[in-house]
Amino acid sequence: MPKNMSFDEESISAGRERAGEPGVARGLSRRTVVMSAAWSVPVIAAAAAAPMAAASTALGATCTVGVVAPTARLSWSLTAGTLSTWDRGNTGWTPADASVDLNAPNRAAQSAWVGDSTKDGFVSSSDGGTSQTTVVALYTFTPTAGATYELSARIVSQTAYGTDGTLYGQWLDADILQGATTVPLAREIVGQTGVPTSGYSTDLQWGGDKTRTASFTAATAQPVTVRYTFNLPPMVDPKPTASSPGQVESDFWIQAPTATVTACA
Repeated sequence: MPKNMSFDEESISAGRERAGEPGVARGLSRRTVVMSAAWSVPVIAAAAAAPMAAASTALGATCTVGVVAPTARLSWSLTAGTLSTWDRGNTGWTPADASVDLNAPNRAAQSAWVGDSTKDGFVSSSDGGTSQTTVVALYTFTPTAGATYELSARIVSQTAYGTDGTLYGQWLDADILQGATTVPLAREIVGQTGVPTSGYSTDLQWGGDKTRTASFTAATAQPVTVRYTFNLPPMVDPKPTASSPGQVESDFWIQAPTATVTACA
């Protein structure tokens, strides 16, 4: 499946493997995981950026290179379609919480088929239905006006095989938003059937573990939103109960975004 390398090559590096992580669900017959490569978070060279930070301080600014802006959850919602009743508790915030009320708004996931269920993030591993299903999760942080940030997020995917061997997919758009400005953080596909044929990285198509990054300059001090959009394609025969045969969709988990100052105005 072709990919559109519209953002940083380092951010969308080649590879289809991922390292096993503590807290990653294993031994679940409806999911197949391939894990073998490590991930890492870029290190900011604070010493090289020190003159810029000093200049900003001299001007009375509050910007400091190397500072990580605190991010916070806003909400998550189902914006189109339906999630199957038999596994809908596998979509939501992590850390997972097995005691969660499935009817509560913005609930945590009951369990996570994929990813690290102990770290702050969001898992989309419940199956959809016969129409496209879309889930949106939002984070936010307050920037310093004029500061440039490196946004990063670790993403784990897992291919799901239906009882007939069909590999229904899922695709993920991660975006950084402020006012009318939108900067893509990630465009990912896992699985094969029903997914877009261009504009997305295929590095995670067969399951994997990658950290994506993007550079963003805040025009103002107004809050920045980081939006995770998960799209599940329609299935011909979605699995309605835990005991019936049917098709299932592939999974994503994405960690809460990290926003690190790399330059000051």
